[in-house]
Amino acid sequence: GSVTSSGTGTSSSWFRNAVSTILNSAAKSQEDKASAERTEERSGPPKRFPGIIALSLLGMGFVSPVQVLWVVFISGYLIALGMLSSSPKSVENFKPMMPNLPPQ
Repeated sequence: GSVTSSGTGTSSSWFRNAVSTILNSAAKSQEDKASAERTEERSGPPKRFPGIIALSLLGMGFVSPVQVLWVVFISGYLIALGMLSSSPKSVENFKPMMPNLPPQ
């Protein structure tokens, strides 16, 4: 059935403490997992496969050099925009050039 509160309140405080412990451990586990994934992404070797495919398509004449330059320009722009607007918590020793939003 239903959970009812007793007059002393010990069962509800026990339940609250148990839920709090479970949620805190889940949040810590999630943070540890995200931190490990970020470390893995940074430590991996550079990916050369997309560049090899782009050069082979260019060499075979399937794409023009102007199209390749546009892709390089737009990719560089998006990477630079992401770096400029990144949170200081996500990158150590980096002060963003764009201000953060004020607290809501």
